[in-house]
Amino acid sequence: MGRSRSPTRADTRCGRHRCLTSGPGRRRTSGFRPTQPGRVEPMFDFPAWSRAGWATHLGGDVPADLAERLSGSTLVAELRQRSTAGPEGTITIDEHRFTHTELALLMDSGARHLAGVGIRPGEAVVLSVPTSPELVVAYFSLLAAGAEIVLVNPAATPDEIRFVVGDSGARRGVAGRSSAPVCSAAGLDVIDPGRLMVEAGPAGLAGGDIQWRPRSTTVALVAYTSGTTGRPKAVPLTHAHIQASIRGAMWAWRWSPSDVVVHALPLFHQHGLSAVHASALSGCSVVVRSRFDPADLSAAIDTHRATVLFAVPSIWHRMLEAGEVRPWPSLRLATSGSAALAPDVFTAIEKNLGMAPLERYGTTESGLDVSNPYEGPRRPGHVGLPLPGVDLRLDGPNAGDPERPEGEILLRGPQVFDGYRGSPGGPDDTGGWFHTGDVGRIEDGSLRIVGRIKEMITTGGLNVYPAEVENVLATHPAVAEVAVAGVPSDRWGEEVTAFVVVAEGHELDPAELLVAARERLSAYKCPKAVVEIEALPVNAMGKVIRSRLSRLVDQGRDLPDPRE
Repeated sequence: MGRSRSPTRADTRCGRHRCLTSGPGRRRTSGFRPTQPGRVEPMFDFPAWSRAGWATHLGGDVPADLAERLSGSTLVAELRQRSTAGPEGTITIDEHRFTHTELALLMDSGARHLAGVGIRPGEAVVLSVPTSPELVVAYFSLLAAGAEIVLVNPAATPDEIRFVVGDSGARRGVAGRSSAPVCSAAGLDVIDPGRLMVEAGPAGLAGGDIQWRPRSTTVALVAYTSGTTGRPKAVPLTHAHIQASIRGAMWAWRWSPSDVVVHALPLFHQHGLSAVHASALSGCSVVVRSRFDPADLSAAIDTHRATVLFAVPSIWHRMLEAGEVRPWPSLRLATSGSAALAPDVFTAIEKNLGMAPLERYGTTESGLDVSNPYEGPRRPGHVGLPLPGVDLRLDGPNAGDPERPEGEILLRGPQVFDGYRGSPGGPDDTGGWFHTGDVGRIEDGSLRIVGRIKEMITTGGLNVYPAEVENVLATHPAVAEVAVAGVPSDRWGEEVTAFVVVAEGHELDPAELLVAARERLSAYKCPKAVVEIEALPVNAMGKVIRSRLSRLVDQGRDLPDPRE
């Protein structure tokens, strides 16, 4: 668990107020469901469970004005507040360091320049810049100018960029050197981010006057879903959505202005940006390394006396391999997100770090939603309790089980988006619930992510979630990394297929792997084939792109049918 301390939370502290037990649009269930005449059967009480989670994370009562406290401002206003009234920290990208005052000056100067070249409030503008000081300045400048920022991975392919440009309707883009030609070829008028790194003044940027100010309901970002199972969809996120997401986690994780966050996550993704948002909202400091190297990240934790580390499973895996996970004296919290952390990796981190990693759960559409408690038990495979303001329930045939409810995860709260742009879907009309497509199970009061509905394999009429099989196969010494997917089969509908990166110094025996799997899995869940590959296809956040796995199946080695 996290090391306990008593930080000064200043304006980031939630405070203690009258407990919130109900609110507009929140109907409390009775806790029972009818079965036979004259008899009732216990039903899991999701509203009570969610609110108990809020109280656990806050360490006390829940304020009645929780939603307003979570989302009642803008990122632009908060950065200006840090620069004028404090607390003021720093944002360091590699060797370039901004104070909040310096960044606020650059933001306003850059916004005036963007207005001067014709960018207007509400206009979609592509931002495709590698992690760098230029990205941070361009990001805040676009927010202050009122643009809707369309985040694009600078390493995206021409086809991917053309799709986003066409789908978003963007006509302009701020693009780095590597992506500028591709953005230009896609029809964008390209702005050099280096032009925004100059403060206003006699020798500074000329530009228009910024009369407009964003509101909490103003769209700040248009993020795109990861597209691991299909075409990405546009997700408009307002300042309120973004703030509610990170503020809830900050309260739960006992955030203070004295915190120093270190990570090596890309800033063109919300996970990496969330640390920058936290800095603007609280006055804490953040250190970002533009390229991940285990030794470099470890040195940054030491040099900057980091108190918080943000990471994803692929980073943890490489840090462990390099022997760079150790008990850093200054570190009080180490998180893992964006993908599931294998139980064996969780255990190895805890052993080497001297504290259990804190796993949390969220989506592009809803930000950060669920977290293990800062103070309290953390178990491998569990993501914990709903964060403050998040209503969570499960939907499905087994969702009402009073002991182990299981079903699709549904979310509601101030951090949940309002709907996809240009695509169907979003929060429903019967209560505003967002159907995540993820399947969860509540065990001993804590949420466990079982898998994704779209990733579920149906083999011989039986359902298999890849994560369950992956967690078993990952414990084999010959397996460095593994992903499981369903491959079309005339006999079974889909065949459970394992794609394995072999551990250094080992040889993979597929039959031996099957025997090991049979010891812990039912026969129908065991792989029918193993595909040995050099690396798993993953996106920038280390999430497996399962749509690419089936193309590799011809390399597979057939295994004996586990049902025979």
